[in-house]
Order: sequence, then structure tokens, then C-alpha cells
Amino acid sequence: DTGDTPEFRRLRGPRPFQLAIMPIGAYNPWRRRHCTPEEAWRMGNEAGAERLLPVHHQTFILSREPIMEPIQRLQQAAGREAYRIAAHRPGDEVRIL
Repeated sequence: DTGDTPEFRRLRGPRPFQLAIMPIGAYNPWRRRHCTPEEAWRMGNEAGAERLLPVHHQTFILSREPIMEPIQRLQQAAGREAYRIAAHRPGDEVRIL
């Protein structure tokens, strides 16, 4: 788990990360400890990740946001780069080459 932080910028190096595993759920009401989907997308980009694997969503109700809201917000934040989201549903297969 992580809240919104500028520290991910410090992870960026000369080569990109293949995959950032980022939490996208349980932000309502725990915003200080859990980032929003938009913040997760931004922090993954700041770290230089090629793809983002969202976790902590669609499995069981952890908090107040509707169960599908986190992935929908992440897809909207990614926009035309939604292809960089490694999995959209729990159980999706992800191959890293």
C-alpha cells in the first residue's frame, strides 16, 4: 500500500521498469494511506514504468468506493495509453518478456 508521494520520481533511472505493481483501491476513506487510481497512474509514470499492474480492486469490498470504480478511474486516467495497464480484471494473465 502507498499513499500519494513524490518519492516515485526518485526511482526513475536510465532504463524503465517493466512493471509497476500499484494499489488502486481502498482510497475512500483512507486517502492518506491508499492512493487513488489517478495517483497510482501518475506515480507509475513518474517511476518510469512501461506497464502498470493494478492491485487491491474488484476482489472484495474493502472501503466505500463502488467495487468497479477503481479500475474504471484507472482506465480513464490512462486514456489512450490504457494498453499499458497490465491486467483489467483479477485473474488476467500477465506476461513479462
